[in-house]
Amino acid sequence: APSAGQDGSITVCLNEPFVLWNGLSGNIDANGTWYNASNVAIPGAQDTSGNLAGQYNYDYIVTSPVCPSDTSNVLVVVDGSCDFTASIEENQMGLSMYPNPTSGILQISKSQIGSASVEVLDLNGKVLQNSAMQQHLTLDLSAYPRGMYMVKVQMNGVSIIERIAVQ
Repeated sequence: APSAGQDGSITVCLNEPFVLWNGLSGNIDANGTWYNASNVAIPGAQDTSGNLAGQYNYDYIVTSPVCPSDTSNVLVVVDGSCDFTASIEENQMGLSMYPNPTSGILQISKSQIGSASVEVLDLNGKVLQNSAMQQHLTLDLSAYPRGMYMVKVQMNGVSIIERIAVQ
């Protein structure tokens, strides 16, 4: 009898490639067909999450000319609090911002050589502060009211935006 394995789940970030086999367990016949959340057959077990957080069901169906088909399901949970592509850019720049939350003084450093521009924005996108940095920058945010702000770092056409809490 065909075996599609045991149902399972995997959690990924926005825009992250993933392998559906990682969501199954048990005895699995490798000659089945994967179907995405729209019930469209996909050419293999690899897919990439989109830019919408949520839960998506992928089905794996193994058929046989003699026995009934077997189906398993992989629930792909797309976590909206992380973005795989942003992580790549941050890793390339070697960017770190700390402490977060901050009581006022924010340290920003990067390992990539070259100058970068740094903007502090409110949640409406209004620029509150603009600075240039080489490898390290200390920002004093103590004059701002408590709340959430965004810090945007731009370098070589790459923009990284981090949310920072001021306490």
